[in-house]
Amino acid sequence: MRRPLSIPLNSDLQSTPIDTGVDCVKTLDRDGHLLAMNADGLCAMEIDDFSLFHNKPWPELWPEPLRPLVRSAVAAALAGKVGHFIAECPTAKGTLKWWDVSVSMMPSDAGGEARLVSISRDITARKKAESEMLEVNEHLTLAAREMAHRINNTLAVVQAIVNQTIKTTPDPKAFMAAVTMRIAAMSNANRALVTGVRNGANLESLIKDEIGAHVGSVDSRVTMSGPPVAIPASSITAFALVVHELATNAVKYGALSGDDGHVDMTWAIKNDSAGRPGLHFLWTERGGPPVTAPERKGFGSILLDRGVDDCRVERRFEPTGVVCTITLPL
Repeated sequence: MRRPLSIPLNSDLQSTPIDTGVDCVKTLDRDGHLLAMNADGLCAMEIDDFSLFHNKPWPELWPEPLRPLVRSAVAAALAGKVGHFIAECPTAKGTLKWWDVSVSMMPSDAGGEARLVSISRDITARKKAESEMLEVNEHLTLAAREMAHRINNTLAVVQAIVNQTIKTTPDPKAFMAAVTMRIAAMSNANRALVTGVRNGANLESLIKDEIGAHVGSVDSRVTMSGPPVAIPASSITAFALVVHELATNAVKYGALSGDDGHVDMTWAIKNDSAGRPGLHFLWTERGGPPVTAPERKGFGSILLDRGVDDCRVERRFEPTGVVCTITLPL
């Protein structure tokens, strides 16, 4: 911290403070009344007419909660010490500024009336920089904690994918292909998380990434309709995995396994019973081969039947094709 400012003044300067750069220099009497102020101080304090402040109690010019602090600095100066404090105070025109203030006794001739000098330095820019740096540090700390949390979650999901897939896919090549595709879906979700870390991931972009990984690109067999939606960071991985499994099944067994099938995706934002907004996403297949519920459930079926975390999934096998509803909080 900077040492308190203390400038000795000659006796012939007891009535008018000296000019010291941009600092606001004031002379006070023993009772703390304002006697004079330098030109730079008038400018810094946005004072057009000093006569309105002459002989005013200096502590009374500060916000009421700070007045005891100012009086203590005056008392310290009267005791031969240097009073010092840092506080925020508005100028005469109401501009809030931070001040680094020192108060000390002015040397006087023998028998002369004692005077005090107060030197106030405008440190608003410094305080703003400190506040911004603190905000950046807090953001980095939060981001580091969030990243650690997400890494742990990602590893847990990968472990679950491997464990569940190996139980239902004994063939090594099929196992490798299934795990690779599912981890690729997680990779897409993580990429969306990085690019949308503040506001979440764009729903339409996330869907295009997952569908495109299966059919090359979103073509005329796939339609999407809904308002712009940002998937919360906490739900991106779960949502991406569910869409990945729907797309995988559609390509293997459903509407996207042939040229005549079609997948419609629509979504809307609706409030739940407590008034909290949530995403309602509907996946509808039509024009593909007849589908039935699988007799043997692998990881994908378990995921689609149970959902993941806050991502709730309801799947139905209609005569026209699979219909799946996904809901998650926003």
